[in-house]
Amino acid sequence: MKEKTADEMFEELGYKKLEENDYYIEYRKQGKDYSKFIKFDLMDKSFASFYYVVLDKQAYLSMQELQAINKKVEELGWIK
Repeated sequence: MKEKTADEMFEELGYKKLEENDYYIEYRKQGKDYSKFIKFDLMDKSFASFYYVVLDKQAYLSMQELQAINKKVEELGWIK
């Protein structure tokens, strides 16, 4: 069985790839009252998660999101 790519994992979680260029890769998950972003900075080899919400909520990463992030970091060659 073929192992899923990070893009496939993000897609299963409801994320769409917004942009990919020489500087960053950005994914967004759009809900009814929120937007959640995960952005990989290719220059600094880092990532950030942003969460914009209408209601007063905190943003957390799920274990599945963390697995997709780890897979992307591995695919980018940042870790072995």
